[in-house]
Amino acid sequence: MTKHRKRRKKTKSRKLKPLDYYIKHELDVAGFTNKHHLTPGGDNGRGNILIMDALRHVLWHKLFGNKTLEQVIALLQRMKRMKGRAL
Repeated sequence: MTKHRKRRKKTKSRKLKPLDYYIKHELDVAGFTNKHHLTPGGDNGRGNILIMDALRHVLWHKLFGNKTLEQVIALLQRMKRMKGRAL
């Protein structure tokens, strides 16, 4: 009797855009400002919006996704602890 493997569900993979697309996008936003939500999905009140350089905004999301400031700080502290153990 032969064993049958269970089939995995097919998941849609995100197709990555070429690097030149991202470089062009970054150049397009350089020198502009836009609104950055401090709490992802939060309201548009003054306490939740930060006006920042558009290029920094794009790069923030490339590095940290939609993490909150507190989550980013925790991540960086964890990385620092890990690096300290490696030395």
